Amino acid sequence: MSPMSCALIFLCLLSAKSVLSIDDCGEVIVDISKGTNSANDDIIFQDVTYTSSDYFSNSSGKFGCACKVLRCVHDCCQSNQMLDTSSGTVTCVSSRNNITQINDHPALFNIIRVPNRPVCRNHTLVFNLTTDQYVSQLNTKGYLTIMETDFHYSNYCVSPQSSDSVQVVACYSGGNGIDLIVAGTGMSKKKRIQNN
Repeated sequence: MSPMSCALIFLCLLSAKSVLSIDDCGEVIVDISKGTNSANDDIIFQDVTYTSSDYFSNSSGKFGCACKVLRCVHDCCQSNQMLDTSSGTVTCVSSRNNITQINDHPALFNIIRVPNRPVCRNHTLVFNLTTDQYVSQLNTKGYLTIMETDFHYSNYCVSPQSSDSVQVVACYSGGNGIDLIVAGTGMSKKKRIQNN
């Protein structure tokens, strides 16, 4: 093989490697510069493995796209608030009591809390679930499966309502207006609500 062929193959391999930037990461970026490098360019940081397609480097260091390797979830409200849908709109109100945070549930130890709930453009679904129901409907990539629909974490948020129940606000496209569908254990009701 000629030196020119070797150089061409090397350049092709370099260009085939995924190149990420801060814009490709999403909301949660973790400085993994102090992580352990493996032989195949993976970086292990705080017991989490970031493959070469899960992080980027710049002059400041190496940064992992946390939501590519861990489950992320948007908080619907601030930590001292809870979701209120009783008026027919989706709003946050001051919490009357100290609610156990959803990530206290043993199955959710690796969830990263992302502030600011998504703004729904078309339809809004609101689900009342027990914490166990919520956990059972999450898959390993952070998608929430409800009513045979997979919702990416960027399309839903969670609000603890008590120590064992949560409300989930999910956005989906299709049709006009916004619907509120409250679904619990085997029940659902649908009514039209105002845009907020």
